[in-house]
Amino acid sequence: FAKFRFGSLINAEDFADKVNYQWTGAFLIISTALIAMRQYIFTPIQCWVPPEWPRPWEEYTENFCWIQNTYHVVFYDPSHPNPEGRKKAELNYYQWVPFVLALESLLVYSPHLVWKLVTVQSGYNPNAIVKFAAEAATIDQDKKRKLIGYLARHVEKAMNSRRQWRLTPSCYSNLQRLCYTVLPCFWFGKRSGTMLFALYITNKAVYALMAFAHLYVMKCFLGFDSLAFGWHCLNDLLQGREWQQTRVFPRVTFCDVPAKYVGQWNIRSVQCVLPVNLLNEKIYIFLWFWTILCLILTGLSTALWVGRLLIYKNRQSFVKKYLRILNSIISDDTRQEDKGTRKRFVNEFLAHDGIFILRMIAENVGDVCVADVVDEMYKNYVNALIRAAADDAASVVGPPPLQRTASTASTTLQRRVSALGPQEEQIFPFGKKSIV
Repeated sequence: FAKFRFGSLINAEDFADKVNYQWTGAFLIISTALIAMRQYIFTPIQCWVPPEWPRPWEEYTENFCWIQNTYHVVFYDPSHPNPEGRKKAELNYYQWVPFVLALESLLVYSPHLVWKLVTVQSGYNPNAIVKFAAEAATIDQDKKRKLIGYLARHVEKAMNSRRQWRLTPSCYSNLQRLCYTVLPCFWFGKRSGTMLFALYITNKAVYALMAFAHLYVMKCFLGFDSLAFGWHCLNDLLQGREWQQTRVFPRVTFCDVPAKYVGQWNIRSVQCVLPVNLLNEKIYIFLWFWTILCLILTGLSTALWVGRLLIYKNRQSFVKKYLRILNSIISDDTRQEDKGTRKRFVNEFLAHDGIFILRMIAENVGDVCVADVVDEMYKNYVNALIRAAADDAASVVGPPPLQRTASTASTTLQRRVSALGPQEEQIFPFGKKSIV
């Protein structure tokens, strides 16, 4: 796990993902450090003992009450609860707060690790592509053009790693085509060009589940009755109801200390103060609202990505915008030939996964780098069409067909990308093993 460095800002993830695992994880780690320092470096509890007790007895009482759970009594109630009431009013969480927060920081970071592992195994490795695009955007112009060419070839090779089973006219291919059309389980996969999209939306769902699990753990750990405990605590503070009335994160508690005198046990009830609960209250109220914010951001981000990748017009307009920036297509796009070539380039060659990678580059690096990559890939695609048409012209009498199918262009691109020399492969940082 050495390559999974915490805090790396350049990954195939959007703003909502980074809020979920980076910012939330950082806040949890800082909160863990503050509470652990308050508990194990400073005095976590102080108890009011009878004046006749010596100092060692006072230290023993404070350590005993910290280890054993204290219980809360209504501050202005003159009566003292019975043993059953004391058991129900016990506070059994304040000793474990730093450990639970540390565990939650690992849980919120786990979806990021899983995403990086599954994308590497998928053969696309979008995180490496995005990082390489970020490096290409920060160098001089001469080296940048060469690196952009390598980056475009890497994306092309990733797109061409999908098997072109549609080219084989057989009963098996017809059955595959039927399965990919009718059965939903075949709609999201590498052959259909939606593998990265499906993995990313699944990762979004995991982030949402982690947020709900986070709320549930806090509710059970702190002993609340509802998942909306953060809102109730804030409402109590705004209305002036302090801990003496709400019994939420009490600062003053009681503890029963057993002591053996002349062969018999005597129980003394002492009053203790828990300064750490003042810090716990503010941290957990903020953490509750922060988790709700992460849920909202995750939901909005998921809806945005679904619209970006599933709506046909959005995919076409995304590529068309960058092609117009560098004049790879004419401004009015009125030629039917250019429209057909661009549509096949987007739908059949890039597909959903290619658009996903390009959008991630735009999200993390910027529009300039994406424009250069799209322009390079589109030129390679058109050149492959021209070469395929020229090859047909050598064997067919008459003018060559003006338009070729995207599968023929993809096959030509695959041969051209595979023909990279060993010197170019050494310069290119990904290598062949991360492609397929």
